[in-house]
Formats: sequence, C-alpha cells, structure tokens
Amino acid sequence: VCVIVGAVVFFLMERARLRRRVKRIGLDSLPTEEQRRLARQLEFYDELVRTLDRRKIGRGAHLTPMEFSQSVGYLPAEVYRAIQQLTRVFYRVRYGAHQLQGSQQRRLIRAVERIEASLGPAK
Repeated sequence: VCVIVGAVVFFLMERARLRRRVKRIGLDSLPTEEQRRLARQLEFYDELVRTLDRRKIGRGAHLTPMEFSQSVGYLPAEVYRAIQQLTRVFYRVRYGAHQLQGSQQRRLIRAVERIEASLGPAK
C-alpha cells in the first residue's frame, strides 16, 4: 500500500512540476500532450530562465525568447553567447520538431550550470 501511495504522490508531484514548467516556458496554449512532451524536452531552457530569474534577470511577458536573449548583451560575452546558443536550440525543439536525446539534454543542462557558475551567487 505504501509503494502504491508513494507512486501516486510521485506521479502527482511530477505532473505539478511539469505544469509549472509549461507556464514558465509559455506552452500553455498547446494541447496537453504536446505541453508534456515539450516540457520534458525543454527542461534546459526552464533551468536557464530560472537561473537568470534568481539573479533578477527576468523575461518580460512581452518579449519572445529570442528578444530576451538579445536583451542580455550586458552580461559577460561568454554568458551572452551561451544564452544565444541555448535559445537557438530552444527554437529548434519548440518550433522545428527537433527531438533531443538524453546525452544532448545533459550537455545543455551542463551549459546552464556553467552560465550559473559564471554569473556567481544569486542575490
């Protein structure tokens, strides 16, 4: 019984986490199944947005992801280039139907971690 209850709780927590990611990334208008697929594929972009948000670098609702990536030109050059590159990958997955493999996703998450380290501690 405990295993079943634990599995149900885990499932519900995972769904809630994906719903929050869908909202942060801006996938609300898509069909539910597409939202889930893209939310899993675009975890790296959600991490990037959250990393920048912790440093008070937020994306305004009126900005597209590309406009936002261009607006952070005041950041160090390597961070700016990395954000630009991650945004291009975001567009390929979101609009180009590109599927990321597990190794690609891990590499993208590591890129976000490098950005976070370059920016220093959150305020």
